[in-house]
Amino acid sequence: MLIEHMLISLLFFSIQDKHCTTMDWTPSHEASLTAVSADDGAVDDADLVIVGVFAPSKDEDAEEDDADEEKEIDPIVFTGKAKELDDALGGALTGVAAENSKAFQNGGSAGSVTPATRVSSGGKSKRYILLGLGAEEKDKDVEPATIMTKAGTAVASACHDQKKVETCNFVLPSKITGLKDFSTAFYTELYSDNRYRTGKKVEHKAETVKSVNLFLEGGVSDDASSSIATGAQLAKGVFLTKDIVNAPHNVLNSESLADTAKRIAKESGGSITCEILGKKECEKRGMGAYLGVARGSEAEPQFIHLTYKPKDGDVK
Repeated sequence: MLIEHMLISLLFFSIQDKHCTTMDWTPSHEASLTAVSADDGAVDDADLVIVGVFAPSKDEDAEEDDADEEKEIDPIVFTGKAKELDDALGGALTGVAAENSKAFQNGGSAGSVTPATRVSSGGKSKRYILLGLGAEEKDKDVEPATIMTKAGTAVASACHDQKKVETCNFVLPSKITGLKDFSTAFYTELYSDNRYRTGKKVEHKAETVKSVNLFLEGGVSDDASSSIATGAQLAKGVFLTKDIVNAPHNVLNSESLADTAKRIAKESGGSITCEILGKKECEKRGMGAYLGVARGSEAEPQFIHLTYKPKDGDVK
């Protein structure tokens, strides 16, 4: 009887451990990301308002003085839409900067944020956060990639940390560009692999957030929407990469990876084609070394060949 129970248990576990032929993908976050001209709407019309600020640039002498002794931080000076908003709030943003001057340093570190402050206006309470964009360099264009990557991550984190937020507005000074970098970082930060989690371990980042508007003081360029869409697609690729890395051995194998490759090609809209060589095709091509390695797996070997051809036909 004991032997029979052991055989039944072994049979059960062997069935349970059978490898998968497909792999689930973590879906992209559904929050919309939109670029809006700062002159075309009310920047404070959201549950959460994040204001991007540059720290004043410092000359070399000032930097040396700061290294010698810790100086008191000068009051932050708002400009443009940030100043209009601060004035409308009775200096509330100035107060936030002053209360967090030591840690925030007037936004001298890109991606740094102040704690959220609630301000009641028109009978409704809204939350405001200052987000640092680094030190402003006079007469120089701001390098967008690093700043916008850190800003995208910070905005996504704030949307997640501030519970019950449905809408968020992010106000950006006129010198800032790089919407693709912001979009990629924003959506990537919202990744959470719940495929193998249950109960309290399941985590949905920024679960209630439906929309984030980027209010650009410099106006919206013609390619703003396409840049944001490209960033979202890049984040989707990051999601898939993490899904593959995170998948357990009974899920990630040659067959499920081949199925993933086919799906990538199918969703590429014709830019990517996929060819899979099975065991027989590999044998015909004399791929002995490859088949020798694959012999140690219970899944059939799948030699994946993905080919990318740009839609415009210009292959570089």
